[in-house]
Amino acid sequence: MKFIHTADLHLGRSLGDISLLEDQRDALRQITGYVRAYGPDALLISGDVYQKSSPQADAMELFDAFINEICSAGCKVILISGNHDSGQRIDYFGRLIEKSGVYAAGKAEKQLKRLELRDEFGPINVYMMPFVRPHNVRALHPDKDIKTYTDAVNTLVEASKIDFSRRNILLSHQYITGGELSGSEDLSLGTLDNVDAEAIDRFDYVALGHLHGAQKVAYDHIRYAGSPVKYSFGESRQKKSVTLVELREKGNISITQLPIKPLRDVRRVYATFELLASMPKSDDFIWLTISDELPPRDWYRRAEEIFPNLVRHDVVNSKTRQDRNHPEARDFRVIFNPQELFCEFYSSQNNGKAPTQAQIDLFDRIYKEAQTDETA
Repeated sequence: MKFIHTADLHLGRSLGDISLLEDQRDALRQITGYVRAYGPDALLISGDVYQKSSPQADAMELFDAFINEICSAGCKVILISGNHDSGQRIDYFGRLIEKSGVYAAGKAEKQLKRLELRDEFGPINVYMMPFVRPHNVRALHPDKDIKTYTDAVNTLVEASKIDFSRRNILLSHQYITGGELSGSEDLSLGTLDNVDAEAIDRFDYVALGHLHGAQKVAYDHIRYAGSPVKYSFGESRQKKSVTLVELREKGNISITQLPIKPLRDVRRVYATFELLASMPKSDDFIWLTISDELPPRDWYRRAEEIFPNLVRHDVVNSKTRQDRNHPEARDFRVIFNPQELFCEFYSSQNNGKAPTQAQIDLFDRIYKEAQTDETA
């Protein structure tokens, strides 16, 4: 039996002030192409369908069109809610849409929702675990001592009385200890929301969502599909993909990454103004760092002509670089750059949205005034 595993669609998300809806539409078109080319039995969507719990209409219309295309190709859809989703909205019309081959789990229940599929090797049980926090599971199992995220997951798995001698798949949207972060995920500080891999390692395949980089965690069969679109500059070097999983008899599984080509890439660009002026125009999303000691006053206007989707920009030179021994050939980034710290803090507080140029200019003015007051 074949599956295509994806996650973290975040439909409706923006990068800076620029909507990513067309980029998401193009990525979904590629996923639909893979469904038609490989003929999987089901598409697994492991949470964060939308960017917001109350998604805008165009994001909902895009998802509706996508699901209709997948179902028209004869492929089932199995999905769970993520921490960005509303569980109630994901469950809406659940019984009705199951008749079309769409199976959703939006809210946690005492036992994991299960769907049984069959192939020539027998039954395959697909278990759906929407994003859960310890207090969600404590409310369902008040007799259990549930303090951590691992406790919560263990409780749901144990309550589901799974026969691990059979083939079992789990959809989950949690942070598994050891996963590599991109910087654009909404996670708790420290290790508060970590789940130990041992809580889920007995499944034959674990289709994870939550982290935006495609990766395995602890074991080959525990995998994040990653997001199909780049949602931050922390993801600029990632290669986006979906995961093709072929499950044969118990213990026989093959996993293949199918690439997703970005409509518009997300890139860090380091340049002098002279080098910038010679660059070809690009619609990619750009974070531009200029290294001139005295850049021209109109450098930003010229940069916008070359990069119309310029999301962030800064100047890093001997006046702003705090670490003077930092090797320039490797990176212009600095250990302490007030403007960069402000941009990163603003983005972390606003779901990945970058500050506007006016907000950056205001911060720069206030910071300079504060520096002047300190030296007066």
